[in-house]
Amino acid sequence: MSTTYTTKSGKEYEYYEKFNDTSKNLVLVSSDNLALRVDCTILRTSSSVFRSMFATCDTEGDQVHLPHTAELLGLYIFALDDRHLDLSNITYETFQELLEICIRYDTLSIGPQLFRKLTKIQEFDYTNGYELVVLAAKFDDILTACRIISKIGYEAYGRNSADKFWKTNNWERDIMNKLPST
Repeated sequence: MSTTYTTKSGKEYEYYEKFNDTSKNLVLVSSDNLALRVDCTILRTSSSVFRSMFATCDTEGDQVHLPHTAELLGLYIFALDDRHLDLSNITYETFQELLEICIRYDTLSIGPQLFRKLTKIQEFDYTNGYELVVLAAKFDDILTACRIISKIGYEAYGRNSADKFWKTNNWERDIMNKLPST
């Protein structure tokens, strides 16, 4: 099996691990210039953004350049395809970017699934608690927001450096502006 993808113009991209199955009909090229061969149907059926992209652009059977790293795209495709996705060693920044991709490509249904796979939510540290609550709210995931508050909130409340969100008497008027108004 080949380890590189060659475009029609002759440019070569190395395949990202586990994404070099030649039976797949679309190649995603990441921002770090790695190729991921995927099934176009997974993207089309999961995302209205990709459905529109494939309807207006003749990209099927070709490549699509996306402004995300191969690691993020790989996690995103695994989540869409409902493959085993291990989030035990994921950093907060990567998890946040993964959720932002879900929002960007209108695949909000997998956001709560990703939150559920995150079994050790307290390892993200109390300083990220408010941002996690905001992200959960973008997916209408109240259960996760409650989980975050119960796992991180008590620890954050006792710390002087904690985010102002955890101490309601320190709230500024705009503390809730980041939360969606739904």
